[in-house]
Amino acid sequence: MTDLPDPTDFTDQDRRERVLAHVRSVADVDGCFTLADLYPVLDQVDRGCPWLLQQIRRLVESRTVEKVTAGPRTVYRLCAPLPSAPAGAADPVDVVVSSFGYRYLPDGPSAQLVLDVRPVALDPGPLPEFGERSGLDEQMRVHVLSSSPCAGFLLHLEGLALGLASGHGRAPVRIALGSGAGRHRSVVLAEELAFRLTRAGYRVRAEHLHLE
Repeated sequence: MTDLPDPTDFTDQDRRERVLAHVRSVADVDGCFTLADLYPVLDQVDRGCPWLLQQIRRLVESRTVEKVTAGPRTVYRLCAPLPSAPAGAADPVDVVVSSFGYRYLPDGPSAQLVLDVRPVALDPGPLPEFGERSGLDEQMRVHVLSSSPCAGFLLHLEGLALGLASGHGRAPVRIALGSGAGRHRSVVLAEELAFRLTRAGYRVRAEHLHLE
């Protein structure tokens, strides 16, 4: 059993990648696993960490993992992973959808399309019922997507993104969505756009520049 560092030393992204590595090591040939399958590969510190379930939930929210059955013995399944690219090869994705905060990047990151999503929904961050929740939280996602302008905005954004993706070359198309701090609205909308493009058959990676 590998002796791993104290989990409190890890960022949220580190934790998610660490849990995902454990998941991939125990999943069966169909990509299925349960929490009980994870315990033998976790050390004593990891087993007692409250962030384990939190990261599993976030893997589900980001559609990296899906629930197959619920109940006392919940079965999860890894969604189809992207193939690894050999050294020097093109990025194995067609589209990279990024969220960011204008507070940190006033001009936005380098991308073919940069959009300010602040007018699409009111900032949910200050609302007391959301506390420290991020845009990866399911309740936060429902709150943002239920804003009246969101449906129309996403429909137009999806069409624009599909047009860009259909003409991509060796390098992936990059789309960046920005909100105030880059933790709420932009994260929700980036995840939703990534899901829609994946559903349309494209290989998509969502990344969040200012989530932490």
